[in-house]
Amino acid sequence: MAAMAKPGRFVLTQAQIGQKCRMVKINGSPAMKRRLADFGFAVGMVVTVVAAAGGDLIVKVHEGRVAVAWDLANRILIEQGAEK
Repeated sequence: MAAMAKPGRFVLTQAQIGQKCRMVKINGSPAMKRRLADFGFAVGMVVTVVAAAGGDLIVKVHEGRVAVAWDLANRILIEQGAEK
């Protein structure tokens, strides 16, 4: 189930392809948060969904691209309209 979001915020699985978003919260265990941090995901970072494949997402983080499983992406709360 998707995390509850404030108006203007939603989970990463709801982002449109090409949409820049700022990460505002990661819901999950400390181990999961560390694993995401290893891939460059952190609250405050700007990410862009570049593709969706079989329900999973390809996300641009910094200058790299990372495949994110749908269930994991559904735990990342974002807000749209992020600028670097």
